[in-house]
Amino acid sequence: GADVPAAGDLLKRQDDSGIGATFAGLGARQATRIVYVVDASGAMVSSLKFVLSEVERSVRSLSSGQKFQVVLFSDRPGAEGGLYEVFALGGGRAKLVAATPQNKAELSRWLGTVTPLGKSNPLDGLKRGLEFDPDAIFLLSRSIRRSGAEGGVWGGRSAQETLAELDRLNPREARS
Repeated sequence: GADVPAAGDLLKRQDDSGIGATFAGLGARQATRIVYVVDASGAMVSSLKFVLSEVERSVRSLSSGQKFQVVLFSDRPGAEGGLYEVFALGGGRAKLVAATPQNKAELSRWLGTVTPLGKSNPLDGLKRGLEFDPDAIFLLSRSIRRSGAEGGVWGGRSAQETLAELDRLNPREARS
């Protein structure tokens, strides 16, 4: 009979560059550069532990040919610019990180030090995440309507203003 590949073999690419990523039930096909932008504000006090566990699960599933980065956003003292924190190996400059077992373990240690604090403004985290030029960004936020000024969505902006700003920061490409 013909050789039938095992189910796990069907999910592997020959070049080990990855098949994409999944996070909280969402997926991105053929993404090799993945950024997780996660709310670490006080609004996440009851759920941050579970969300960070999902970040770890997602990163663990990445292949060594993929790269990742995690941006935790909240308006808190001590964070980069007071708006977000970015995973950086050995205290170095934040950049996309190869999804090696060592880097995944280092991420897990770093996430274990995170506590929810401050206000939420996802747009600042998204702006920082886009600087890594990812193939996919996974955003998880809470209390979007309560963030910023009254009647605002993120940082006092309306939903339409927020989407327009995201379109400006990350314009559509005809090829994708």
